[in-house]
Amino acid sequence: MRYTDFPGVGKRVSVICMGTDVMGSSRSTELSHKLLDMYAEIGGNFIDTARIYGQQADGTSLSERCVGAWLRSRGMRDKIVLGTKGAHYNPRTKERRLSRADIISDCEHSLDDLGVDFIDIYWLHRDDDTRPVEEIVDTLNELKSRGYVGALGASNWTAKRLAEANAYAARTGKAGFSADQPQWSLARQVVPGDTTLVQMHDELREFHRRTGMPVVPYSSQAKGFYSKLHTQGRAALELGSMKPYDAAENLNKLSVVERIAAEHGVSVGAVALGYLTGQEFPVFPIVGVSREEYMHDVREAGDLVLTADEVRTLDEA
Repeated sequence: MRYTDFPGVGKRVSVICMGTDVMGSSRSTELSHKLLDMYAEIGGNFIDTARIYGQQADGTSLSERCVGAWLRSRGMRDKIVLGTKGAHYNPRTKERRLSRADIISDCEHSLDDLGVDFIDIYWLHRDDDTRPVEEIVDTLNELKSRGYVGALGASNWTAKRLAEANAYAARTGKAGFSADQPQWSLARQVVPGDTTLVQMHDELREFHRRTGMPVVPYSSQAKGFYSKLHTQGRAALELGSMKPYDAAENLNKLSVVERIAAEHGVSVGAVALGYLTGQEFPVFPIVGVSREEYMHDVREAGDLVLTADEVRTLDEA
């Protein structure tokens, strides 16, 4: 596993991040902990969760509780870079939740469910572009002053809003966003989904090239798009999870992915992740692993280094 620096985090961070969205809910705690064990054994030290993951009627996050229980039972808290997200919109009413009270309440509840006193990277899960960035940045800095959080991250924010928030932080000597968490994979989602999500696109990518801000992309494996195509052929496109990616621009890349995988002696899934970690700016793909055998791709991707030419070829295929 390779490691690199992450702004605002006091330790080197593994280039592959472990996602935990269904851990403790649709994925049993026993299997979840086994997968986290395997991830740590191959050198992974970066875990991503969220207040909304497995959220119950009383607000409890089953994912955060599952992750917290693993950290305690394995004595791993000091070895793990722990990130969680708050301020997701209300899933029932769709009401946006980025008031000072919402952000502070979500963070405090996350600390409780995780069973920790400090969160290494605290992300805002969504934006509310009707709310001034100054107010949001001030609230996040209040969390820092209370000793609750370290680095600050934004998930599903536009380049414009990221730039505005960090410009205000720089002017006032406050902490701005250290990283961004958009939807991004080698296969682009072509069927629209949740309109509050932000996909990587040319403007956002140029923002990251210019600023060097790290990206921690979710849906980085595109539901295993290339792995399934490689093993199942076009029959894989009948799977419901594949429909959002069923487009010529994605299908045309398969032969290139397979060629690069063969040349490096790795899986096509590792190449899809290696495309992300091979960018000009730091990228830490979030992976979702549902079975023990799928950790093979994660292990290979953690060591794989694609050349700039290979990344460019994948872009242009």
